[in-house]
Amino acid sequence: MKRFLAIIFLIAGLKAGAQQLPQYTQYTFNELLINPAVTGIESYWDVKAGYRNQWSGLQGSPKTAYLTFSIPLDRDFTLTDYSQMISNSYNPMGRSAANDYSASASHSGLGMSIVSDKIGQINQTHLDALYAYHIRMSDGFNLGVGASLGINNLSLNTSQLTFSNPLDPIVTQGTNSQIKPEAGVGLWGYGAGFFVGASVQQLLPTAVSFASDAGDVSGKTYAQYFLTAGLRVYLSEDVTALPSVVVRPASQMPLSYDANMKIAFRDVFWVGGAYRQNDAVAGSFGFNLNGFLTLGYSYDYTTSQLKSVSGGTHEIMIGILLNNNYNVTSPRHTW
Repeated sequence: MKRFLAIIFLIAGLKAGAQQLPQYTQYTFNELLINPAVTGIESYWDVKAGYRNQWSGLQGSPKTAYLTFSIPLDRDFTLTDYSQMISNSYNPMGRSAANDYSASASHSGLGMSIVSDKIGQINQTHLDALYAYHIRMSDGFNLGVGASLGINNLSLNTSQLTFSNPLDPIVTQGTNSQIKPEAGVGLWGYGAGFFVGASVQQLLPTAVSFASDAGDVSGKTYAQYFLTAGLRVYLSEDVTALPSVVVRPASQMPLSYDANMKIAFRDVFWVGGAYRQNDAVAGSFGFNLNGFLTLGYSYDYTTSQLKSVSGGTHEIMIGILLNNNYNVTSPRHTW
């Protein structure tokens, strides 16, 4: 049974050599999931929810759901005159608007992130408070500095597992849970046509064990690093290409990366594709409705050894933009 539990820990990412946080294909539309420095970047309230079914058809495969929101604590920090652009029939997200872009005044924001991640009979629920301060560094550049602080509730339901010796005292029967503190920090630099970010999650390494004797079977959380960058390339006044990349130089495991491309028309409708190193290729599409509602869907085709048993990965995202006076979806960044 010790070997069986060790396998569970390996699959769940609680051992040193595994990715311990959920993966996302549509992270570019909700960077709050990996970088707290994005908190409060917009002048409106930004609420997003999503669900990811990874490796569908594979029993015990990862399933992730999340809810995030971000609000600005200051008012009137937008220095670009979007109302004048709209009155002149400019597209607020178009090439002409970018030429008139002005970095926002220094301001701050608050947010919250709730993420539920289930792999087999192991559940993790992350609840984090987020804060960021956005500094006006120049006429065209802002730097966001952010932090997150919260808890991770880990639980293992052994009642749905079968052991060769159910009376083995190494593990308690039923649902075993424990709460661990967690923290993260991040930086986010952005202008009219680019963004670049760096963040660290799980800054507080903690030991994890569901066994009665932690020395027999135990795991440990490790810091997870994210480096991101992206550009907005104007193909015409209303059509943009947005290449981006995220690199994950995580502790105790090889470096990995995602490369993404999104093509958008007036930021109303978009299609995209992605490549995840040694794991999957993905396609996605979505739209923004009246600057209020955002919907997105992506499908990952598995290219790893799991492709023979996996039906691919499905991910959906819905966003609500409250108090978005100028119907602008992303005035201070590019995704």
